[in-house]
Amino acid sequence: MKWPAEYVMAVLRDLNTENPLACRAFLNVSRVRFTDEVPTMAVSINARPELLINPGFLEEHVQTENDLRFLFLHEYFHILFLHTHDETASEPAMNLAMDAVINITIHRLWGRELSGFADRYYEDVFPYDLLRPSSVLKQSSKHSVVMDQIRMGLLSGTMTSRGIYEVLTESGVPLPKNLTDRLLGGHGTMGADVKELRQRLDQHFSTVPELAKIFPERFEPRSKTVIRNESKRNRMRFWQHSARLLARRIIEGIGTVSHPDSENPAMQPVPHPGDRRALCRLYSGQELVPFFRHPRGTPVLGERIHVFLDVSGSMNYDIGRMARILAESRDNIHLPVRGFSTFVSDVTFGPGDELKYSSSGGTRIKPVFDCIRKDKIRYAVILTDGHFEKITPKMREGIAPENIHFVLTHRGSAKS
Repeated sequence: MKWPAEYVMAVLRDLNTENPLACRAFLNVSRVRFTDEVPTMAVSINARPELLINPGFLEEHVQTENDLRFLFLHEYFHILFLHTHDETASEPAMNLAMDAVINITIHRLWGRELSGFADRYYEDVFPYDLLRPSSVLKQSSKHSVVMDQIRMGLLSGTMTSRGIYEVLTESGVPLPKNLTDRLLGGHGTMGADVKELRQRLDQHFSTVPELAKIFPERFEPRSKTVIRNESKRNRMRFWQHSARLLARRIIEGIGTVSHPDSENPAMQPVPHPGDRRALCRLYSGQELVPFFRHPRGTPVLGERIHVFLDVSGSMNYDIGRMARILAESRDNIHLPVRGFSTFVSDVTFGPGDELKYSSSGGTRIKPVFDCIRKDKIRYAVILTDGHFEKITPKMREGIAPENIHFVLTHRGSAKS
């Protein structure tokens, strides 16, 4: 089916107008480009991504406007989930994991009306069945061990793209060599473009001898260890940025509430049912619309969120970074912060935001849930690497799971 560029852009504008999530993501897109550089539809991996659309792909596979909306929302969620900042997105297994989380998210929010495209586009065979919401909802799979583990994580909302990536890589299940050609996004091609650009820059630098004195590191041979360490530092910077945003959003979102300020209302010529006098003047037949008193929501400090910090031995490398996150939101959290290893104890801030705490070196999550239940804590955030015993329903008994948030370190595991 032919899809003129003007028609596609009209559907895109309508989606951005009617859907707040789409509008939020589109504000981060630098431009929309119709091209055959990608096999399907993609967003480039950088801070200001481009939305790239292959007209041939639309002509071959897209049948309805809802199919277009699904594709746009799929790419938008890559932006909203910060996948465009993640260098590992070009790896086939990670690309697959990201797409699986996004497709089930779209199905949850908008149902089969939109997610039906994924059911039609992908075959019901591993690993493409991870991308079909109807297959994820099934009770069994040919790769039952891997598929069922990921399926349960997707259905419960407890498995992130990083968790799926770890399961796929650790299980050793082979993935098709041409996997990225079939996936929406085709981020593997983006990685190739970056490598090619870097090679061209290196060639350009080598033609100007004077630059070797200014940028000697570009002319020194880089070992695999140096490249690997640089990649680790980049992933660390990405995690620090993401964890800081996530922790601040959780802490400040719960710790701040809004209440009406009746002493300083906003006066507007817009009817408000609470201002009866203005309503009477409005219906008295006078020509001018009266000004109504609109109570204004004033942000005030509400219930402070409780923070539990993993202080076990495996957290020694990351605890300093967690301390900086806590120091930034100190005004919105309940003090003292609680530390936990195999027991729960208070954590205090020393000079220079240095943390003072007691630890046994091991890790158990059960004492944290016991403390939450005993002290009747409503809201809590747990900063950890996730290396503790499996969380059972008995541990969570009497605790509202939607009020407990986990923030994992960059090397953390969501398997528990």
